[in-house]
Amino acid sequence: MPVTTIVPQFVNKPAEGKRASIKTSEGGYYGFKDPKYGGKVTHADFQPGVSYEVEYTTREGKGEYAGREFRDIVCIVGQKHKIATNGAQAAQATSQLAGTSRKTDPQDSDNMWACKIVGDGIAAGKVEWTEEGLARAEIMVRSAHKRAAANRPPPPRDDMDDEIPDFGGDKA
Repeated sequence: MPVTTIVPQFVNKPAEGKRASIKTSEGGYYGFKDPKYGGKVTHADFQPGVSYEVEYTTREGKGEYAGREFRDIVCIVGQKHKIATNGAQAAQATSQLAGTSRKTDPQDSDNMWACKIVGDGIAAGKVEWTEEGLARAEIMVRSAHKRAAANRPPPPRDDMDDEIPDFGGDKA
């Protein structure tokens, strides 16, 4: 599978059932499927002006797009790379965002929060760096976040002792 380095200039969210897309600072276009439809990356994985090494496939267009080659991102190789080293690329991507503001999608906000908390746990050495350890940490963080958002107490646990200890407080 071909690998290339891209620096997104624009990252477009997918419409329901459609592909997301990226316009690179070089003027190229890449599409990708949302994980809901079998993809491995989301639009939230990409930020304008940041360099990414990606694996992609190519496909021939159909119908009115016959004769055109389309590139579809399969995955990001490794993690996000450093900010674009080409100052012009970074400035161009940044200038496109100047004066624009949009509300963060609630799902993106939840994902960012979960990644931050799990990342802090990894940095503190509290999360086991295995597939199972990371999965458990993510499940725990998302569960806690949902309970907090719903403003309800956690469900009772089977391992809790029903006996309330006497801490020497007031006696009635």
